[in-house]
Amino acid sequence: MARSVFRKPSLKKSFSARYKGIYKRKLKKAFIPGYGTRRAGWMHPQRKLYNKVYYRTSIDTRKLLNGERSHRYSTNRNNSVQGAGCASWLILGFLILAFIISYPVIAVAMIVIIGYFIYRYKHKRIYITTEKVKSTSLPKTDIKPQTSIKKIDSDWKNFSHTPQRHYSELQHYISEKPEIIVKDKKIINVRTGYPLAKQSSIETSIMQFQENLTMPEQNYVEMAQYGYFDTAVENYFIATYLPYYFAGIVAYKRGDWDRAEAWWLSVLNLRPLTVSQKLAIMYRKQKRFEDVVRMYNWSLQFANEPLLRLREDEYQQLISNLEKARKNAAKHKQIDCSLGLREYPNRADMAFIQYLKKISDGLEEDS
Repeated sequence: MARSVFRKPSLKKSFSARYKGIYKRKLKKAFIPGYGTRRAGWMHPQRKLYNKVYYRTSIDTRKLLNGERSHRYSTNRNNSVQGAGCASWLILGFLILAFIISYPVIAVAMIVIIGYFIYRYKHKRIYITTEKVKSTSLPKTDIKPQTSIKKIDSDWKNFSHTPQRHYSELQHYISEKPEIIVKDKKIINVRTGYPLAKQSSIETSIMQFQENLTMPEQNYVEMAQYGYFDTAVENYFIATYLPYYFAGIVAYKRGDWDRAEAWWLSVLNLRPLTVSQKLAIMYRKQKRFEDVVRMYNWSLQFANEPLLRLREDEYQQLISNLEKARKNAAKHKQIDCSLGLREYPNRADMAFIQYLKKISDGLEEDS
């Protein structure tokens, strides 16, 4: 069966790419070297060639309806291609002019009909924009969110619809510079005595941290309002933990390992596998092998929380890491320098999570 020239839009995939994919791409860019660069696609040549041909030989229906044109390959077009495009528009204009001269009554009627539909379309878009509803960002559903939100607001009159985010401590630390000395050709942090990484590596981590702070806040209430409670919670957890995670990386590279430990432990419950791997590396360098075991035990406890929705392979990876940590602790028992772990308050606003749960439960009761 021949492939259609027009691409079939998928609301489900568009919604996933808008709300969930943005953080997955951030994580991949942080951990996979070269991810997101222009030539990275050639690591999978068969898929790259297929996509290249597909995007050149198909038309995006959404951009066609919105009147947009793709500029993906505009820089590679030569003058002959541009000339061909101008000639096509000229021929089309002459044909339209000839039709108007030959059939003036029919042409005037068509212009009136087209103008009417354009007016209705523009009026509809203005109305939707005024109501702050984006038709492309949410799937079509039979849910009536406004009624449910009013019912929830009667019980939560004084509650804010946006989560609390306090990053002033992190921003103040990033703006500071540690006191350093050079010892045996190594740059050492004077306060802690731990070595610093290369300045270029530190600056890269600072840029990643600042990018996460400038990331636009998502409307988690709107997601829960349309029945996507799990997606709203997962995206909120990711958006909450990423600034502390990258701030911890900056602190670790600056030699402030105590601050890195504090920030990583405070978000361990939001991303147990990713954060535990960073903590384990630092603890092993400090010869705190028993603390590695305690930290992985905490991670497994957090992984059992139903809101995290940890994948089975990630859970098994945590179990495997715990077994390795136990064997390593038994092997280095004589030189262990563990200090114990300190509990930190949850960085996520659990009252906000309860508010989203109230909305989700209200929608289920309405249905």
